[in-house]
Amino acid sequence: MKFNTDLWKVSEEDFTFYLKKAWEFKSILKGIPLSDLNLNHSKWLVRAFHKGKRIRVRYRGKRLSHPNHTLKSEATHFDVYVTR
Repeated sequence: MKFNTDLWKVSEEDFTFYLKKAWEFKSILKGIPLSDLNLNHSKWLVRAFHKGKRIRVRYRGKRLSHPNHTLKSEATHFDVYVTR
């Protein structure tokens, strides 16, 4: 089954929405729909502002296999964190 990647592509203006959505949290970007294009672009965007710091990605979505963690294969969204 092939997915239409255009549905999951986040535009430049939408990244500001996810940046504002994460304002009260420790994440830099929050709730971005999961796709390889969005993951790579958000990593590039965060690295452009936070040079030399490590980036951590947490996958979000329904927990089907275990109640304490979300696997990438089960994820629908992701959050990006900068470690200090």
